[in-house]
Amino acid sequence: MDGFDLELLNRLPLAEATWTLFRYAANDEVLEQVFEQNRGRAYRSKLTFSTLVDLVSDALLVHQGSGRRSFADGRERGCLTITDQAAYGKLRRIPVAVSEALLLEVGARLRAVVAPMQSRALPECFEDFQVVTIDGKKLKKLAKRLKPLRGVSGSLLGGKVLVGIDSRSGLAIAMSSALDGEANDAPLVPALVSQVRERVAGLRLWLADRQFCDLSIPWLLSQDGDGFVIRHCLKMKFHQDPSREVREFRDSKGRTITEQWGWIGSAKDKRRMYIRRITLERPGDEPVIVVTNLLDEKRYPAEAILDLYGERWHIERVFQQVTEVFQLQALIGSSPQAAILQASLCFLLYNVIHVIRGYVAQANQISPEMVSPELLFRDVQKQMTCWTELGTTSLPERVCETPTEDNATRRRLIELLRGVWSDRWRKSPPKKNWKPTDRTQSVPGGHSSAWKLLEQARSEALQAPGVRK
Repeated sequence: MDGFDLELLNRLPLAEATWTLFRYAANDEVLEQVFEQNRGRAYRSKLTFSTLVDLVSDALLVHQGSGRRSFADGRERGCLTITDQAAYGKLRRIPVAVSEALLLEVGARLRAVVAPMQSRALPECFEDFQVVTIDGKKLKKLAKRLKPLRGVSGSLLGGKVLVGIDSRSGLAIAMSSALDGEANDAPLVPALVSQVRERVAGLRLWLADRQFCDLSIPWLLSQDGDGFVIRHCLKMKFHQDPSREVREFRDSKGRTITEQWGWIGSAKDKRRMYIRRITLERPGDEPVIVVTNLLDEKRYPAEAILDLYGERWHIERVFQQVTEVFQLQALIGSSPQAAILQASLCFLLYNVIHVIRGYVAQANQISPEMVSPELLFRDVQKQMTCWTELGTTSLPERVCETPTEDNATRRRLIELLRGVWSDRWRKSPPKKNWKPTDRTQSVPGGHSSAWKLLEQARSEALQAPGVRK
């Protein structure tokens, strides 16, 4: 590297950390192996899978989700030798199995270098379990470029993915997918569970919402000694065990908790299962009712199970960040296959920023929860764009020379991010919840001037009794 490139790279530690992680977890060898093992009838062409992943990743990281700008930049750098139409065609035909394997394989490598302090604390009684949260996400706003889709009114769904999140590290583990965006989540569960069990050793504890409460899914999740905590869907009948006494007590906030034991499923059904049902009464809101196969109330207290179920909402925040921060709200390709590949890359990008956030927090001895992923990602984008515009090579030589072993990658991340901090990365404190007024005020024409409404409210306040004029 010449003096200019070296000095420029020294000023871009976030960008170098991102490249280092990508080169360790998603280098050409790993990507081509993923493609070869899962490509089916797809074939190699002038545009390799590793190059396609690099181009789409650059679109998400550097070009604000624009595939065309990324392809143009790739053509200038010499890594794209085909037309944009051919590149979009390759993206459109990527097999779903390749996209699923991409998140599974690369995600496993990223989890191997997570900062130790990044592990989130869960109730101690669940230390023997690897806690996995599952939920589905629709891929919205597919581009209407293909001829059969032109002229169709409304938004198009570009497929559906069911994702598993490691509740301790916060990283996405695996996903299963359907090309039909209106598909139900339940049929995707077996494929996801199989992938997670392949990569996550030991006992697993599954967290899921009420759409997964049927007879088949709890039976599947309880295999291999695993546990589950699922919100009870009232359509699923519960048959109380008359030999067990119903327990009722209050939690630390004075709310009533009820514990029952019994069966889900009829006596003739082979999937019938003995479970424990826990109900938390919430004044002014619907109760939270969960079912679990963790039957021992002393080893797994009801309050701990309810607290653990509360962690399920973390996956909703992950989906929000992946959509709004990591460019999943604007789909690059024009087919469900392309949308699913972009979803896989967006979850990997979320994982990368999540890992970097952990090392930044560790270097500054603060909690990772205090670092905003969105604000950190913005600076990552700025630094990578800076290198793209000013650097003389597509990837710095120093990054290419960094060893790709686990320990070497950890050491390099610690070196790069030691002392790197900006107060603008600090997450804002939670805002006070406000509720809209119950009064509905109709306005002529369906719209009005905000200034007029504010002046009207001010005038009414001045005319109120007891107000000094």
